[in-house]
Amino acid sequence: MNAAQDVDILKQMAADLKDYLLAEPVFWQMQGSSSYPKLSLGMLLLTQARLEAVDSQLSQTQRAERDAAARQIDATLGSWQVAAEKKAERELHTRVNLWQQYWDDCNNDPHACGEQYKHDVTQRVIAGMLVRRFPRLADTNDGRALDQLDRLASGRTVKQGFVWEAELQSGFPEAEYSYLYGSPASR
Repeated sequence: MNAAQDVDILKQMAADLKDYLLAEPVFWQMQGSSSYPKLSLGMLLLTQARLEAVDSQLSQTQRAERDAAARQIDATLGSWQVAAEKKAERELHTRVNLWQQYWDDCNNDPHACGEQYKHDVTQRVIAGMLVRRFPRLADTNDGRALDQLDRLASGRTVKQGFVWEAELQSGFPEAEYSYLYGSPASR
C-alpha cells in the first residue's frame, strides 16, 4: 500500500464527489493521474478505511489532509444524501454481481479461484461498506443476495491468515471482515 498515493486519491475523490453524485456513471474517471482508480462510493469508503488502518504510518500533514478530505466528503454526502444513496444502490448491485461471478467461476475452475481470491474479495469488502454506510440497502434484493453469498462462501472457505497486506489488518478486524481471514478450500 502506498499511503501517500491513497491520501492524494482521497483528496481528489473529495474534490470530484459532488460532480460524481450528480452524474450518471457509477464509476467515475477522476481528474488527475491516470493511475487513480475510478471514483465510486465504495472505493471512497475503502480508501478511507485503508488510510485509517495505516494511521500510525501517516505524517502529521498526511493526517491533516486525510481529515480535511473526510470532512469535505461528509459535507457533500450530507448535502446530496438521496443522490448518494441511489448511487450506492447501483454500485451494490454491481459489486454483488461481481462477487457472485467470482463464486460461479470457482465452480468452473477451483484452482484459479484460490489465486484470484485476494483480489476479488475486495468486491465483498466494498459491498459490506456500502451496506454499513447506507443501512437501507440491507433490505434490498442485493443486500439479501449478499447475505446468501456469505453463507455460500463460509461453507467453501478455510480459515487462514489475513489475505491483504499485513499493514491493513488492524483496520479490518476478523469479527467484522471474516472473509479477509480465509480463502477458498481446495477441492
